[in-house]
Amino acid sequence: MNRPKAEIEGLLSLFREKLNDIKINQEVLTKNKIRIKFIGDIHLLKDPELRVLLIDLMKATETYDEYELNICVAYSSTVELKSALSNMPTDTSYENLHLDVPSSVDVVIRTSGEIRLSDFLMWQVKLRR
Repeated sequence: MNRPKAEIEGLLSLFREKLNDIKINQEVLTKNKIRIKFIGDIHLLKDPELRVLLIDLMKATETYDEYELNICVAYSSTVELKSALSNMPTDTSYENLHLDVPSSVDVVIRTSGEIRLSDFLMWQVKLRR
């Protein structure tokens, strides 16, 4: 996270606000069977209440299977791929890689407004071709 501290705090405040809105209006998730997954190392978040909120939302929606909303938090595709490769049995093919987001993605939205992908869902975007 190479952003100024004030920018990170502002983004986390907005993130917390929107997650609380989702938690309050959870019937939308239930009605549409939307599973929420937070991808990345949420333990890097210094706010324990925010971590609990993320975990609560994932647990509350873990059985829903119609749609999946993946939200990347403290995420790096380099870390994801290293983890997947180091945990992969030697007789497993690349198609069976265990990734946080196992399939191609439909939409990628970046908070920075950048058009480039950098180190972001590189394997999943490759699958989209």
